[in-house]
Amino acid sequence: MLTKFLTGYKKHALLSGYVEIGETLEDTIKREVSEEVGLSVHNIRYYSSQPRAFTHSSLMGLTAELDKDLAINLETDEISKAQWFDLEYD
Repeated sequence: MLTKFLTGYKKHALLSGYVEIGETLEDTIKREVSEEVGLSVHNIRYYSSQPRAFTHSSLMGLTAELDKDLAINLETDEISKAQWFDLEYD
């Protein structure tokens, strides 16, 4: 699992972003991962979603596999630190 640290924020957060007009969820995941940590992903799968009543939007979770085992290349305008964590599947 790859998480990001927001500047000045001391808790873990998953990579995230907004879907642009005309963009698929898969394209959004590829773009956001590339923009924020400089990595390329494939085999993107839907995980879950929930409504966000306050913003009248939906929060969607997807998973993906890394194309190549490369070093993380941060976009420091958005995040200050990113790292991998082991995720055990049941």
